[in-house]
Amino acid sequence: MFVAAVDMEYTKPAENPPIFDTFKAIPAMRDTMGIKSQSNVTLEFKASNPNGLRESYWTVTVKLDIEMITFVADSYMAGIDPIKNVTGIVPALTLQVISPSMIVKMSKNGGNALGLKPSEGPLLLVLVNVMWADRADDEAVLNAVSDIINAVKYEAESSKKLNKFIYMNYASQFQNVIESYGSASYERLLQVARRYDPSRVFQELQPGYFKLTPGR
Repeated sequence: MFVAAVDMEYTKPAENPPIFDTFKAIPAMRDTMGIKSQSNVTLEFKASNPNGLRESYWTVTVKLDIEMITFVADSYMAGIDPIKNVTGIVPALTLQVISPSMIVKMSKNGGNALGLKPSEGPLLLVLVNVMWADRADDEAVLNAVSDIINAVKYEAESSKKLNKFIYMNYASQFQNVIESYGSASYERLLQVARRYDPSRVFQELQPGYFKLTPGR
């Protein structure tokens, strides 16, 4: 069984903002809507992300339309099925929208380093993340999630709906994040690194995370 959850925020302390009326009309198994502090919202999210499990994130960005959303959901459900009996498995598909107005706002002060353009929107940020318990299942889980992302990428590219942007916070260690921002942004980052880190401390001595030069 798959369960759909919707996380909505409204920045004013209104109990039932009218903009959510369409969503509220859909029957729900559980409703936690209310006026809350940021810390309380954080605790709610923490409850669904227990410590002690292995976890992997993978992401892809595509043009937002009903056909693409349907393909993403179908690919996710089919792709998770082979690993549904893995010990401690907790799979999730997260969909987030990047609207043209958001891209305009993020470009106001000095341009957009992520390489996104308002004309490309609206975009759908797709995250497949899976938690599981046993190291012995690593290969099976990683292969399954990789297959889901690759299927979405292939379909999006074939229909000219693929955006090369990879959101760093949702990327796997196998994805090339920084070059996805486009050649202009990538070259600018290289220039900054050469100026402020000529000895490449943060490229070669700093362990982990995403580097300007992949594989380091």
